[in-house]
Amino acid sequence: MPEKPLATIQRFQQQLEHFLHGADLDLSGFFQPDAIWHLPRSAAAWGGRDRIGREAILRMLHEEVPQYYQPGSTRFMYHQFTCEQDRVHMHFTLQAITANGKAYENEYQTLFRLQDGMIAEAWEYLDTAYLFGLLGDPA
Repeated sequence: MPEKPLATIQRFQQQLEHFLHGADLDLSGFFQPDAIWHLPRSAAAWGGRDRIGREAILRMLHEEVPQYYQPGSTRFMYHQFTCEQDRVHMHFTLQAITANGKAYENEYQTLFRLQDGMIAEAWEYLDTAYLFGLLGDPA
């Protein structure tokens, strides 16, 4: 029997934090093969809006996210987790040093939908104007 959705997401976040600090972890087991990670429309200039499929999500985590933040600089501060049936909502603040050396602190809201104990969809919301303003032009 799969673990409860809240426990799955908390475990995923813990593993993601370790991964962002350099741990060699396989995060693929958290995602359905056809999972979708929805990003804000304003993220289109930085690689597109949605990541469709497990491999695309893993590429985002392995190749795109490291372009935003210096390795080992991320710190998550969780404010709230809410779980209802197969959905988990997470509100957190992310602090980091951007790839170009600027201090970063932004609030995030992420809603996960799980299926058979794995992430089937995620909707991520953040102030992209602030993030991309710090990072500069994606070209």
